[in-house]
Parts: sequence; structure tokens; C-alpha cells
Amino acid sequence: MATAPNNWIAQFRGLSMDNVGSWPMLPKLGLWVAVVIVCAIVGWFVVWNDQLNQLDQLKQQESTLKDQYKLKIQQAINLEELRRQKEQVNQSVVTLEKQLPSTAENNLNVQTIKSSQLSLDAVAKTFRYLDEDEVSAQRKARAPKAGGK
Repeated sequence: MATAPNNWIAQFRGLSMDNVGSWPMLPKLGLWVAVVIVCAIVGWFVVWNDQLNQLDQLKQQESTLKDQYKLKIQQAINLEELRRQKEQVNQSVVTLEKQLPSTAENNLNVQTIKSSQLSLDAVAKTFRYLDEDEVSAQRKARAPKAGGK
């Protein structure tokens, strides 16, 4: 029993808001659908939108916390190896510190360097450049003589 679309439209004519219970089925369904859509839109903007934003933030925080957890687990797995390496480095540092000269040896080294510097200064002050005649004379003196040994 199919009803014509004109009959559907006729059901919406002459409706009164005073007696909604006596409306035909199609207008009642239309009103219920409109109420549900309005409630869904209001709920989206008032309640669900904030909750969805908060959910997105919590998902990002969850991802960050998972990454931190994986990093800390990896560090915990390698903790004994890292402690062993730290102890080896500490032993190497102690060994190298023992090889350093003492304060008395440092003072002696400083005095030796100072005296060496003073003697080098004295040598540098006595150094002079040779002129060209002196250089050629020294070269001739060093040159092997022809015909002799």
C-alpha cells in the first residue's frame, strides 16, 4: 500500500504544537530526527569537541611516554655494561693521575725551562748575520778542491 508523495506532504499541513501526540507518524518521525540532530550538534560543540581534543592530547602524551619508556628500558638493559665501562674509565684516570709529575718535579721542570730560556736568549743575542763576502768565503773553504783529495 504505497502512498503518494502528495499524501506525505498533506500530513504536515494543519499541525498544532499544542497536541503533538495526535500527529501522524511521518511528522512525529521528522520531529524526532530533528531533535536528535540538534542534540548531536549541541553535544558536539559543548561536550564531545573538548573531549576529542583532550583525547588527541592524551594520545600524543601516550606516544611520548612510550618512547621515553623504551629509552629507559634500553638504558636499564645496558646499565651493568655502562657501570663496568665507568669503572674502567675511573681506573684509567687514576693510573694517568699517578703518572703525572709531583709538585716538586713541576717546580724543577719550570726552573729548567727558565734556565734553558736564559741560555737561549744569550745565544740569540750573540748571533749575527753574515754578509755576502763572508758567506762566499765559507762556501769556498768547504768546497772540495779539484785534483786533490
